[in-house]
Amino acid sequence: MDDSTLKNRRRFLESVSVGGAMLLAGCTDQLSLGESDLSNSQNGSQEGTTEATGDAAVIAALDREAIQKEQAAIQKDVENGDMNRTEARTKMVELQEKYVTKAIDSLTGTLQETDGVTVGKTYQSLAAVTVEGDAGAILSVLDSDDVNALVSVADVEAQVKRQQTQA
Repeated sequence: MDDSTLKNRRRFLESVSVGGAMLLAGCTDQLSLGESDLSNSQNGSQEGTTEATGDAAVIAALDREAIQKEQAAIQKDVENGDMNRTEARTKMVELQEKYVTKAIDSLTGTLQETDGVTVGKTYQSLAAVTVEGDAGAILSVLDSDDVNALVSVADVEAQVKRQQTQA
């Protein structure tokens, strides 16, 4: 296996482990075995909540087909001499920013409409938004066309640090 396959596989397994942990939290919530119940019973408290909460990061789904069409048009303009490479690079960056902003706006709207989910920090460069809330509610957003992946916040923050050290 080459490095990219291993990285993709590792990334997939990390995402699955985050989703699995959140799913487990949601299941224990339904069985009244949530962590908050256990800690309350250990403290001698009779009143407790069974709501399991978690936080994660949601990666926005980009319209890859539309991006590729526009990139092809830019490449054609360069080949025809209608645009130089510097202008093309600028257009490509603008194109990426446009589609990432559109995807994040759409994702944020979907998240805000989901009961039990609170939108946190936005990472524009990664097309990611952190979320907090009920594990079941967070997992429910995976059905949305606006969502590409659910990952751990730690993974997003590690990627941001890598970007900062490379800059």
